[in-house]
Amino acid sequence: MKKRTWIPIFFCMMLAVLSTSCSLLPSPRYNGPKLYDIGVPETYPDLPYTLTVLPFTTDTSARYKMLYRVGENQLETDEYNRWTLPPGSMLTKYLSVSFKPTGPDLPKAKRPAFILSGKILFFEADLTKNAVRLTVEYRIERENTSADEKPFTSSFSILEPLPNNSPDEIANAMGRAVKQFADRLKSQMDTLITAKK
Repeated sequence: MKKRTWIPIFFCMMLAVLSTSCSLLPSPRYNGPKLYDIGVPETYPDLPYTLTVLPFTTDTSARYKMLYRVGENQLETDEYNRWTLPPGSMLTKYLSVSFKPTGPDLPKAKRPAFILSGKILFFEADLTKNAVRLTVEYRIERENTSADEKPFTSSFSILEPLPNNSPDEIANAMGRAVKQFADRLKSQMDTLITAKK
């Protein structure tokens, strides 16, 4: 009776072919959610005051998800494109960097100290208006203020144009809106400092 020596050789050849072909196939790519932020701000130079930014709160349940207004009273969230942080945390971080003290160290008595706090009311892509909407209520008060000194309260609202509704453009437009809010705060702080002199 003849031995079937070709069977083990055949199986070895098949294993070699299969292992080679598996390594030639591209590995599957995981397409998880894409993450976006509102950019890295520049720090305002040589501020004659310090501004402590308390955490901004956000009145939305979307948290990390991008929020789209698709009708007057209809909102949708994006499961695949998200913010790196909730809007309140992103805004707090952005403003903290923008108003970080730079320049010569001044004695605390010569550099007035202020506290900024606030709440984000809208942080969304309004597709009905082809714009991103940022609306913020905020309050500025002097540290160790006296009881008769009233805090400065105001609000800021902007519709920043949106060339298209891609997540990249939404993040860029929201970054521009936040920059305008920071510039507005800077202007108001300059006015407050001048008024206190």
